[in-house]
Amino acid sequence: MRGVVEVYRGDEKILEEPNMLMDNQGSQIAFWMSLPRGFGNIESAASLYDTSNYTIQAASLAKDAAGYSQHAHLSALSTFSGTDNELYVLSYEGSAAKAYDTEKFAYYLTQREVHLNLGILNLPYGYGDPALVQTKTIETNRVRHKILPEFSHPKMQRLEEKSTDVFGIDLGQNMNAIFLTELMGCYAPSGLVKYYVLSSLPAVSSNVAVSAEINNTDGFNSQDGQNNKAIDIAGYIKNNSEDIVDGQIAENARQYFKGLIMSYDNETWNTPNGLYSIKYVIGLVPADLLALNFFGGVYTIGLWGYDVEGMIKKGKYPPYSDYPTNNWEERAEYKLMARKTFTFDLTKHDDITQVIDPVKIIWRFNFP
Repeated sequence: MRGVVEVYRGDEKILEEPNMLMDNQGSQIAFWMSLPRGFGNIESAASLYDTSNYTIQAASLAKDAAGYSQHAHLSALSTFSGTDNELYVLSYEGSAAKAYDTEKFAYYLTQREVHLNLGILNLPYGYGDPALVQTKTIETNRVRHKILPEFSHPKMQRLEEKSTDVFGIDLGQNMNAIFLTELMGCYAPSGLVKYYVLSSLPAVSSNVAVSAEINNTDGFNSQDGQNNKAIDIAGYIKNNSEDIVDGQIAENARQYFKGLIMSYDNETWNTPNGLYSIKYVIGLVPADLLALNFFGGVYTIGLWGYDVEGMIKKGKYPPYSDYPTNNWEERAEYKLMARKTFTFDLTKHDDITQVIDPVKIIWRFNFP
């Protein structure tokens, strides 16, 4: 089985590359095949034999581990209250900023001297107009920010193996702020969301370089997205097979807020060379793209299956699709099945005041 990832910005394909499969795929199959036959006679355990429990069930997104202590994670101004949703991020570009560029931000931190605003001590990084900034080389406080994610290897158990600790939670990926706190990341809340790129310190509204407003009606946390349980508290974009007709995504389907969509390609499925293909589709709408961008971008994606063995040991039995999305202890748990990294930010855009094209990720598995 070979995996290929395609990324589209609007209608333009911007990338097509192979992915890496994890050893967990083999262990998942081995666990299923070694289940005792007697379980089938126990009504409460019979669903363990359902093969759908052992297939791809979710996707998640991430960035480099250092990014979880930078970007909008640092903002004290941001708030997601339902009626007043504002997200702030500090740009190194000053008043010339038209968007937030995570790649240039990391370059600034790793290649430039530490800038300290006058009167502010122990600042981990610095911004501002040159006339207002005192520049010093502080070797002990120099920030090293590696923008690229970790290299993939088959034994990985999470998207980032290094610590991604945010307020005591270290999951290795982008979480979902709506159920926790706005600084934990990384998706837009439902309703109107205001995005502000600040030009310099201090982080006050008068220092806004550029701003945008987007009414989030079709993102993962939109009302429809929540009704479809499109994403859970830990940031797992959940499998949802609605609007699939004969293996295809229906033309009128609003696929973006649905979550992870699985379909197959009829033309490829029946090709004379015997190549079979299943694809998983993730759609990122402008509201979620900007939020993800402000929280450090997207450089890694992963596909996950249920951790059936692990959940059984904790007394959690299928059907796992019924487990809540907004309860940390009771949510379903997953095993990493495939991982893909990128050398550029999937959420990158030049000007947040202009039309932002949605991004569609297609993860295709071909079976020879």
